[in-house]
Amino acid sequence: KMAEACARDCGSFIHPWQPESCTAAIVQLAVATTKASLPLYTTLQAISAVFKLPKCKSQADLKRLIANVIKSSLRSSTFITSLASALVAAICALRALLGRHYASTTGAIPAALASLTLLLEDERRRRDLAVYVGTQALRILATKMVSSGVLPAVPCYEVVLMSISMALLQRLRLDSPGKGLVATLLKAFIPSDEQTADSIYAGLPQDVGRYLSVQLQQLDQVLARAGLRTRRSDSCSHLHSCVATALGGLGHGVLLAGSIKLCSAVLGAIRGRRGSAKSSNSSLWMLCMLLPSLYRSTRCTLRHNSNLAEADIQTYAGAVAGLAFYFNRSAGLSSYAVGKAADLWVQALVAGGQLQPVPFATLSLFSAAAAVIVHFAVFDDQQLPSSYRRFLNDVTGGLFSQINPTKLTAAQVNASA
Repeated sequence: KMAEACARDCGSFIHPWQPESCTAAIVQLAVATTKASLPLYTTLQAISAVFKLPKCKSQADLKRLIANVIKSSLRSSTFITSLASALVAAICALRALLGRHYASTTGAIPAALASLTLLLEDERRRRDLAVYVGTQALRILATKMVSSGVLPAVPCYEVVLMSISMALLQRLRLDSPGKGLVATLLKAFIPSDEQTADSIYAGLPQDVGRYLSVQLQQLDQVLARAGLRTRRSDSCSHLHSCVATALGGLGHGVLLAGSIKLCSAVLGAIRGRRGSAKSSNSSLWMLCMLLPSLYRSTRCTLRHNSNLAEADIQTYAGAVAGLAFYFNRSAGLSSYAVGKAADLWVQALVAGGQLQPVPFATLSLFSAAAAVIVHFAVFDDQQLPSSYRRFLNDVTGGLFSQINPTKLTAAQVNASA
């Protein structure tokens, strides 16, 4: 009797914050999601805009930047609010239409229908969102198969995935620097040091760049007096010796890690959260320092001692640099990196005429991934990554944590539908 009651009711487990009325529950969810998501997206957009301030040459540029922050924040908040509301509305509507809940109409089908709200998001962000959600879905499926014994557990698989991703991204970067989040992150973690004499210090205050340049010149002199090889390869066009340039990556990493910690502290203060533990702090510093250093040292070493083509050198250097993620392993980051690298590779093939574009590919990927995620969120939420559950709870104003999937399991509904 209890199973039958659960199957015919949605207020007790889908929207327990307002069990009496589906309509009132959806409205309450929309309001809560808007209140929670708008400050979050505004903060993220504002932090991103800080790095674009140097490009603002006039007051008009600054006004456009501020307007873009407001517009992007509102649009992203509207999308996530519509997605959450449409999901619950679809579950309730299908329950009312069919007279009871079924496994497919409580998870996958409503998620696929709600995914149409992706069209509300900025077109420039849709593909990135689809790739991110797609990699999260694959990660959930892989975790389930490993826990079920279908797939073997691979030690340090995050590092392996990051090494593969970095190799592919560096190879693609050589052909086309590209734009977007991934290109920005690559420029931040592995900045180009071969375009001009000052490009290694791009984005830094002039005095800081001049100071680092002097320090590297002095390091060159010290290395020369020690009898170490300080000349550059004929293929290198950076200002200082290869050894000094590789060691200079450590200094760049210190500045980068400091900037990340500062932004994280600001975001944490706004959201009312404490900073991370000291262990995670040290792992971030190690990652930021080793990533550019390993890349530069491997690149220059291969140029000195091999006859490899430049594309192959960049690939191997990227793979070695990816090993730095051993100090900051993240299943979510490594999954997204592989997905994004594969996506950029596909885009390169399409641009070169080697592949034909697939209509509605982005929306289809997002819908399929959302179906997987929502199914597990309803019937087996422990398979969702803790960070993803925390994000869903934050962005819905705490309402996601009130959903009680234990009241409606796959065994209590007609899974044949």
